[in-house]
Amino acid sequence: MLGRWEALRGPTLLVAAAGLAAIAGYCVLWAYFLDASTGTPVTAGVFGGAALINFWGGRRSRAKTLWKDPDWLLPILLMAAAATLYTGLLFMFPAEQPMSELAQVRLGWQFPPDNELPRIFAERLRLEQPLKPFFAEWQSSDRPPLQTGWILLLGWVPSLVGTASSDADHQMAMWFQLLWVPAVWAWMRSMGVRLRTTALVIAAIVPSGFFIFNSVYVWPKLSAAALMIGAFTLWFLGNSGGGTEGEAQGAAASTFREADLPRAVVAGALASLAFLSHGGAAFAFLALVPFLVFRRRTGGILQWIAGGAALFLLLLPWLAYQRFYDPPGTNLIKLHLSGTWSTDDRGTLEVIADAYAEASPGEILNHKLKNVGHLFLGPWRGLLPDGGEDPQIVRRWEFYRTFFALGWWNLGFGALAAAALPSVRRRSHNTELKGLGISLAWVGVTVLVWAGLMFVGGATIIHSGSYTVLMILFPALALALWRLHPLAFGAVAAMQLARVPALWLRPPAGMEGLVLRNDSLLMAIAGLVAAGLVVWLAARLERRAQPGSGAGGPLDAATRTADMSGAQGQNFPAEVHQAGRGLVWFVHPLPH
Repeated sequence: MLGRWEALRGPTLLVAAAGLAAIAGYCVLWAYFLDASTGTPVTAGVFGGAALINFWGGRRSRAKTLWKDPDWLLPILLMAAAATLYTGLLFMFPAEQPMSELAQVRLGWQFPPDNELPRIFAERLRLEQPLKPFFAEWQSSDRPPLQTGWILLLGWVPSLVGTASSDADHQMAMWFQLLWVPAVWAWMRSMGVRLRTTALVIAAIVPSGFFIFNSVYVWPKLSAAALMIGAFTLWFLGNSGGGTEGEAQGAAASTFREADLPRAVVAGALASLAFLSHGGAAFAFLALVPFLVFRRRTGGILQWIAGGAALFLLLLPWLAYQRFYDPPGTNLIKLHLSGTWSTDDRGTLEVIADAYAEASPGEILNHKLKNVGHLFLGPWRGLLPDGGEDPQIVRRWEFYRTFFALGWWNLGFGALAAAALPSVRRRSHNTELKGLGISLAWVGVTVLVWAGLMFVGGATIIHSGSYTVLMILFPALALALWRLHPLAFGAVAAMQLARVPALWLRPPAGMEGLVLRNDSLLMAIAGLVAAGLVVWLAARLERRAQPGSGAGGPLDAATRTADMSGAQGQNFPAEVHQAGRGLVWFVHPLPH
């Protein structure tokens, strides 16, 4: 359905489709809340309506053609490959716990049950159980509800093959977090990066601890960042779809002046969905405000009104829930911005003002400087194979500190500095360089907003902020290394991959002595191999699409925006679709 909108065809279509599914889940959530007996019929209506829209009349051929579009097929295959790797790592040692409980202990140390809160919310709605009191010290209004809606919409799917209800919910939550893959794909492709390079960069960062942990321990932080990056891509990078390396194919990335009303609405909706996924998205959105103000004169007033209306209207039901049903819903905001866990009747601004009034200007400045300085802390010798650091300690620091989490990819900052060299600039094009520039500027402002707003000094641990920072830095640094030289990229990717066995194939504290499960080890290896096969498939598609290959012309912006039932489908022969089907089967991630 979204593919019928010209402005959404291309690399952003999959992110927009995920956003539409999230909105459907959001509607299902409110159906359950108002009357639990209507939840199942509304869910069935969503799937029935989707089938009717996509397959009625001549739209069936349009839907089939969509699966031949590499900007749709390849990120889905990469998601499946990542899910296979992560699931294999999760079940690497014998365990009897449900997936949600196993995720709390397997990949680090004993974590709190924050990853279970959306599932608990969904379960109570299904069973018509009270939402007040909710869980321990938490209120149901403290955490945004989008992942709960996603679970209510899709949690029944794994149950069809006999998966336990709690594990089925966890698996669907994992797929929600894996939206980071199509978000990064859309971001790169909208800057003009070609298919093979995009697939290669994402495959290289998949085995990073940041993505491994946060895709398995399913607090909805990756999903929030993915949706915000989707909004950013539509607002600032256009939808050009990528050309060949060294030049920008087709039209330059369009600005909001050239964007149409549907794209403005979808961008606003994605930003709203990011808020509804996790409150950490607020740091990234506040950092976008100066960019949006600067771009205000480049867009028609109707588009801005439409985007703002989409953002506000989606937020409105949840704001009403927080205000009237389970107030105040601001405990986490008070904790982060005032350093106080306040459950009294004071308003958020009053609590924050009181915290600052009790601190001297020197103390406040010291807090902010600590927030910046702590971003760079870490046992950096632990990156070396013989660094002498305990892997458990290294893994803990990788969980907490932003730049240490990047590992060897930090070398990409040197590659970014070298981007001014003519030999490096020739491997990029203006669309890509401009896109990287505004993206990294957004990351920088996000870090400053985050460090400036967090009250307690040193509180800038990764999970207290927006994951957009690392979700942009990982692929940006990898891409910079690739542009510097493929050998530099390959060396860093190999060093990062070599850290996986030391950090993630070890049992956590309290599980020492357990023997590796061979089937899970093979599953993890299969995920890595599958990611490599996606890179191979991307390269094959590119070769077939080159002039003179008989495949119908170059993969350029014109191909991206061609009619879904016409020229686009002719560029990719039937065996591509068959290869995609086989790869989906190969990387099927659900444990049996």
